[in-house]
Amino acid sequence: MKNIFLLIAICCTLGLAAQPATGFQGTTTDTKSKVKDPNRSYNQNYMVKNNEAFYKFGEDSLYKHIYTQLYTTPEFLANSKDGHVLISFEVNFDTKIINSAIIEGMGNDVDVAVKRIITGIKDFVPAQQNGIDYRSEIIMDIPIKAR
Repeated sequence: MKNIFLLIAICCTLGLAAQPATGFQGTTTDTKSKVKDPNRSYNQNYMVKNNEAFYKFGEDSLYKHIYTQLYTTPEFLANSKDGHVLISFEVNFDTKIINSAIIEGMGNDVDVAVKRIITGIKDFVPAQQNGIDYRSEIIMDIPIKAR
């Protein structure tokens, strides 16, 4: 008999604990009528102009800039293998490069030299949405050829 009362007490306690104890009594209302603007056409698509961040002088010029600086560094001259460097960085709304990180490097400090070169570039145009600049992320794959 004690076991039955104990079992009933545990079940009641678990049942009460499962219900929220916030005391909030929500009511269902028609929120659509409160939000809907009678002067607006809801059957019309609104155009959002979105531009991604890009290098001001073009992508070919960006790679040329990277390679001309990289091929003269001691890190590259000590390296004699082919590979690629995958780098991620953010172009801030004030055109500065921030939060650069090597995703996949080739070692021998070549990836560190690429990161230093990318961080020093100041000719990026930031991403825009409806004319407002915002921070965006770019991921670049830079192939490296040994000389």
